[in-house]
Amino acid sequence: MDNDFASYMIQFRNKYNLSQEEMASKLNIATNSIKQWERKEAIPNNQTITKIAKVFDLDNKMLLELANTSKDKYQKPIGYRSFVLANTYLFFMVLSIVILVLLCFSRNRPFIWILIFAILSVLFVFLFTTSRIHSKILLYQNNEGLYLKKDNNKIFVSFNDIEECKTKDSKGLHLLYSSAGYLIIKTKDETYEIGPMKQVESIASEIIAIKSKLTRKNNLPDYLD
Repeated sequence: MDNDFASYMIQFRNKYNLSQEEMASKLNIATNSIKQWERKEAIPNNQTITKIAKVFDLDNKMLLELANTSKDKYQKPIGYRSFVLANTYLFFMVLSIVILVLLCFSRNRPFIWILIFAILSVLFVFLFTTSRIHSKILLYQNNEGLYLKKDNNKIFVSFNDIEECKTKDSKGLHLLYSSAGYLIIKTKDETYEIGPMKQVESIASEIIAIKSKLTRKNNLPDYLD
């Protein structure tokens, strides 16, 4: 058995000489859904998998297991860390070092100024280093929810569990790069703050749109779903 849901679906279609359009028609779904499955952009939900097994006489348990083991492979990165502050720290660090060197070689070398710039240099080196050591990708998405990157761990948050999604500006960051900021994800039990990220407003809007779509779908009567 293939250990990848997309590969299994492609090989199954080829084996029975089915086009994506024909398979979609038999399942009464959009052709684009088949394309997304085979491009590893999405995995069908359990209800759809059961439907696939029934229509094509496949092992439902096997398909569910295959889909579950493939979920991690279908995470699409959508949130990237903003390094604009780190680059700003680097600029001031270099500037502080230059001034420090000039003071050291000047005739008047006031100790207090040398001490101040030495402290600033160490501070900027620390800030720059700590802001660079973390992953560039902070947020992943699949068809079931979000994977938040926190302390080198991935935390899964289902779209159904999200109660609020909003953004928060960092004043210094906002002045330097208007589209960067922090994403706030609130569930019943936890509140997560991720960032700083690029294009945070558009990411929040996309998450809210997906959440709204799922809410409307869940509220539909069964015969309209």
